[in-house]
Amino acid sequence: MMRTNFSPSPMSCCSGSGCGGCKAIKAIAPLLVTLATIAAAIGVWKTHATPSGWMFGSSDASLALLTFIVGLTVWVKLVTKMCPCHAGNKEMCAGGDHGGECGCK
Repeated sequence: MMRTNFSPSPMSCCSGSGCGGCKAIKAIAPLLVTLATIAAAIGVWKTHATPSGWMFGSSDASLALLTFIVGLTVWVKLVTKMCPCHAGNKEMCAGGDHGGECGCK
């Protein structure tokens, strides 16, 4: 019977040094979410401000608002996790809360 080893490989993202792929994704993901949120904001504007005046209550306008809110929520979560103090890593902040400041030791 063949036994599979599921431990992290030395090149995995779980290793101490990390890998280039993880670093690239950590850089690209916030950029893509930022662009998607900006596009959703433009969609909200275009669906509410029509040539005949302001329009509210349509399905398109509601979906545009929903898309914008979801994009903004994901963006805030990603940006918050970029700071180690806000990501729950208290050991990086010398073991305490610095009142919103993010200073790593």
